[in-house]
Amino acid sequence: YKTRKSGISYLDVLVTPLKKNDEISGYMVHIQDITEQKKAAAERSRQATIIDNTIDAVITTDVNGLITYWNKGAEDIYLYSRDEVLGKPINLIYKEEDLHVLESMIAKLIAGNDISNLEVTCIDKQGNDVNILLSLTTIKDSDGNVTELAGFTKNITAIKKTQQALH
Repeated sequence: YKTRKSGISYLDVLVTPLKKNDEISGYMVHIQDITEQKKAAAERSRQATIIDNTIDAVITTDVNGLITYWNKGAEDIYLYSRDEVLGKPINLIYKEEDLHVLESMIAKLIAGNDISNLEVTCIDKQGNDVNILLSLTTIKDSDGNVTELAGFTKNITAIKKTQQALH
């Protein structure tokens, strides 16, 4: 549906026949403007495409540390496919001796403190060190309860190797 002033509008139209003595005697028409819902859905899709295709890793976990989202950047950095990690604990990309760092970061997040640009060493699927620059935040429900933890990771391994070579 198109109007002159506002461009394109989307309508949801439901037509219900009204019967009297098994004969259609008329129709009831319910029309709902769904333009804003369509625009919001298109914007969510656009944002999801951007997030999924960035070279940086975007990872979310539930409050128990189980992975709920893993973008293509995470696949490239950590060498695990999305299917391999969804529902698995985030600690799979941390060395055993560094799990205390992960636990400390989660505690800070749950306490309401975001983490920005923290240098951390993780491991990829093959067990190789991956130097990352990590930022973490929380995702909350409408009541303000933390429902997920979101991590944004930049791979700085090449930079660290260059710095070591220069020293």
